[in-house]
Amino acid sequence: MEEIIKKLLEISTDVAVKIILAIVVYIIGRIIISKILKIINNIQKLKNQDETLRKFINSATKFLLYLILIITVITILGIPTTSVIALLASSGLAIGMALQGALGNLAGGIMLMIFKPFAIGDSIKASEAEGYVKEITLFYTVLTTLDKKTITIPNGNLMNANIINNSKENIRMVDMTFSCGRKVDIDEVKNIIKEIMDKNEKILKEPDALVTIAEASDTSYKIIARPYCERKDYWDIYYYMNEEVYKAFKNNNIEVPTIKVTNE
Repeated sequence: MEEIIKKLLEISTDVAVKIILAIVVYIIGRIIISKILKIINNIQKLKNQDETLRKFINSATKFLLYLILIITVITILGIPTTSVIALLASSGLAIGMALQGALGNLAGGIMLMIFKPFAIGDSIKASEAEGYVKEITLFYTVLTTLDKKTITIPNGNLMNANIINNSKENIRMVDMTFSCGRKVDIDEVKNIIKEIMDKNEKILKEPDALVTIAEASDTSYKIIARPYCERKDYWDIYYYMNEEVYKAFKNNNIEVPTIKVTNE
């Protein structure tokens, strides 16, 4: 009986020591994790990143550090860690397979926030969608079109698409094409378009605007007009040119088999 009691005391003492040590390690570990997270939050490069990305990095780092701490505590308590790690690995693999698309979007969101091919408020065209960037999340990017529709694009698709950022440069070229009949005086038509450009102060004098014949058929000419303006004035110039050229053609009796204005 004495030996049994002695054995039980030894086991109890050993278990108590392990529990106390595990508690101490856990408390110290939490303090260290808190210090590490503060250091990460104070890194200047991370401060310059998007808030969503900073929160994700903080959460991912916190999760990883606590996972290491928990595994360390389990090891101190004498619980076999091999089976625990194997269970976590198999669970992670199963979850990864089930959320393959979501993880691809997550990776895409992280890359977008790191390399920043566009920012909120930019006008972009990508994945057969075009509009102004309203929101960038870890999984999706939200665009607002000119007619106030909302387009939600998975970030995985965006990272695999050619992205045209219309807002990257402050100056934009308004690329337009006008059609007129073949019997017109082409120099007169070009001068009319140039005069319309000169009347609008929002059209820049430099770089020089281009007005020339793009294509000629048996019945018509296609004339390209490419004025430059500040980014914020793009659509004002686009609609201004559309309306004023149409009026000028009509007032000068210029034959218009098809008046077509395109924004390419």
